[in-house]
Amino acid sequence: MTKRIEDCMPKGPDDLREGECYFEISFWDTQSEIPCIETWIYVGKNLLTDEGSSDNLWYFQDPESFLKHGSFVHLSADTEHDVVTAEADAVRGFYNFEGLQEALATLKPKILKKVNG
Repeated sequence: MTKRIEDCMPKGPDDLREGECYFEISFWDTQSEIPCIETWIYVGKNLLTDEGSSDNLWYFQDPESFLKHGSFVHLSADTEHDVVTAEADAVRGFYNFEGLQEALATLKPKILKKVNG
C-alpha cells in the first residue's frame, strides 16, 4: 500500500513537545506538486487564552526569535517575533522531522524547466 502525505501527520496535538521544531507543508501550485515548507517551534498550549474560553489553541513561534529570545510569552511587545496559533485539527498539519521526511518521500514534485527570457 502506498503511503500518503496524510499518513505522516502527527496522531494528535498532544504528541507535540515544547521547544521542538515542527514543519508546516503547503504548496505553491494547485496540483500539490511544488511544496513550500515553513519551520516553527512549538511553545505551548493555551498560553494567551481567556480563562473562560473552552477552545484549545497550540502556539508556534518562528525559529529566529525563539533562538534569540526564547518563548514569545516572556517578550516585550516591541520585540519582533512571529507566532501562529492552531486548533486541534490544524495541528495535525504540522510535522516533526521524521514525519516531514516521510511526507516529502510521498511527494513526486515535477522538475520545472527554466524559462529562458
